[in-house]
Amino acid sequence: VWPLLSRYSVQDRAQLETRRASIEQELGKLEEQELSLSTQLQTGGGTLDLEQERAHAEQLDRIYQTKKRGNALIKAVDQRLMQKMLPRIEYYMQQILPLLTSGRYHDVHLATIPEEGTISGGPLQLSVWDSAAGEYVARSALSGGTADQLSLALRLAFAIATLPRELNLARGFILLDEPLSSFDRGRAQTLVDVVTGDVLSQHFEQIFLISHSNAFDPTMFPYHIYMDNGTVIESNLPVVPNFPPTNANGTGDTSPQPVITIIAPSATPAEIGVE
Repeated sequence: VWPLLSRYSVQDRAQLETRRASIEQELGKLEEQELSLSTQLQTGGGTLDLEQERAHAEQLDRIYQTKKRGNALIKAVDQRLMQKMLPRIEYYMQQILPLLTSGRYHDVHLATIPEEGTISGGPLQLSVWDSAAGEYVARSALSGGTADQLSLALRLAFAIATLPRELNLARGFILLDEPLSSFDRGRAQTLVDVVTGDVLSQHFEQIFLISHSNAFDPTMFPYHIYMDNGTVIESNLPVVPNFPPTNANGTGDTSPQPVITIIAPSATPAEIGVE
């Protein structure tokens, strides 16, 4: 303090008080800013090490750049897969769609809408050839029932197109869960014809169709199960003899065995058709 006495006199009192008030005001603002940043950064009022935080920020930036690069690679792979799959999906849609629409629609076109800042990729756009209009019509311009038929044909074609093509690979099954919800009786009948026809059976050993609707007759399927509140009411599945399980030594094994149950919880009975 003593050195200050030689620098200032009584005449400087007013100036010093004004300066002190200004410094106190600035200090108050800095304390408010510190409290705000402490709350924002969730530091709990502790002091941060600048060098340590810079190193942490650099580490987070590396992680971000790695994920950004990985996302770009995934998009590139997805784009290449889609370009490879689109012709096959179109091919199978052109087989399924005439059956679903009673021959009204045959030809479809699939394309991807480029995302902003790119030349390819993005959402899938579906259009169908309309003979009356003489042009390809977008799915959004069709009626609700027809648009649902296109969506179902697309899903079925995609399921077939993505099947592995390795030799000697056993064909699996496809499960159609409530595909008739928005179909009238006529469209439901065409779907049953597709499910029980040759197009799907060429690619799947088993086809399961689950529905709570009475728009079709379950007896049209080779096998059907009628369920109510999770209980099988009626079934024409073949009865398989219940042989006792054996272990590796050929002796009987009385340990609990896994049970697979198909449950369709609903207020109305569920019907399961099996091709």
